[in-house]
Amino acid sequence: SPDGERVAYTVDAAGDEKYVCEFLPEGVLPPVRDVDACVAWGGDGDLYALRTDATGRPHEVWRIKDGTESLVFREDDQRFRIEVIATADTVLFLLRSRDAAEVRDAAGTVLVPRRQGVEVA
Repeated sequence: SPDGERVAYTVDAAGDEKYVCEFLPEGVLPPVRDVDACVAWGGDGDLYALRTDATGRPHEVWRIKDGTESLVFREDDQRFRIEVIATADTVLFLLRSRDAAEVRDAAGTVLVPRRQGVEVA
């Protein structure tokens, strides 16, 4: 976490790529189930996790604040996958397909609109 008090890590105990996010110290926050392997702390101390659809495509962003989960946004276009990029100040979400990209902030607001032929790295 940004304050250095908590650690979030994901575990795939069954080997089926269905992860549980756990926290240290233990018992501080309840585990968050059915997330992608990638989670990120926001500068505000909220945790952001991706959830996958039935095909394993990351398509939802969830904010976890004090153990409460809320959906930030969902990508229904099956050509796009969501990736999380975290810095000390912010969390960004990159939505990428084979030939297009879009960037959103932690509130789900579009920062770089989706355009064909544009690749964001």
